[in-house]
Amino acid sequence: MTRQIAVSQITTPQWSLQEAVENYARTEGIQGIGIWSDKLSQVGTKKAAQLLQATGLQVSTLVFIGNFTQEANKGIEDGKRAIENAHQLGAKTLLTVTGPRLHISTEAGNCRTRTALEALAPVAQQADVTLALEPLNPMDVTRYSTVVTIQQALTLVKGLPGVGLIFDIWNTWWEPQLSAALESVQGKIACVQLADWKEPSDNPRNRAVPGEGVAPLAKLVKQVEQLGYQGWYEVEIMSDQYQPKEYSDLLRACVQGTRNVLAD
Repeated sequence: MTRQIAVSQITTPQWSLQEAVENYARTEGIQGIGIWSDKLSQVGTKKAAQLLQATGLQVSTLVFIGNFTQEANKGIEDGKRAIENAHQLGAKTLLTVTGPRLHISTEAGNCRTRTALEALAPVAQQADVTLALEPLNPMDVTRYSTVVTIQQALTLVKGLPGVGLIFDIWNTWWEPQLSAALESVQGKIACVQLADWKEPSDNPRNRAVPGEGVAPLAKLVKQVEQLGYQGWYEVEIMSDQYQPKEYSDLLRACVQGTRNVLAD
């Protein structure tokens, strides 16, 4: 099986989108980039598409923070624009984060998220873009996402054509019933994101290069492949431990670490 490796541009946060595209494209082993909407807005979709075409780099995901739980109507309208951006960039997956659980219950957050996904699903399907909901680690429940488990996400996307999930191993490897949950999402995984869990760490958001932490990456990759997954492996290192002068070495380490995980 041929696996495609991508790197999310949040891995090199001090690079502009142009710098990231150019440097990722020249790094052996990287075929794709995960683009963040805030970086995209700095150059515009048309310019970004030209950069991608010039380098041959593909887009594994476009990241969209929906904020459906706080500003549902605005989130839906922003989502429509994000879907169009994904379409123009050739991105088949729009990574979607729901918004925080602030002053609302889990049930209310779920309800608002489901309503937004129902509104956006036909738009995404028309654009040939998979709308992919990402569960985040519970430490982010008040910052970014009210959805924190695979099973919760699966319930929210159930019955919606063309809507899937992001399986971010760093965010979900802790789940006690993870193996059983993965059995339930067969065919729904739009992208697998890789980063390792550092232990010990004085900053819980500092992620490690695949293979340099304690998360069972190889085991979980093997499970999703046994369930038929054949999509992107996107490395997403969120960390303040690297400086721009170290980014090139970091990218090479991400590629080698991912290859090692996939070979195990």
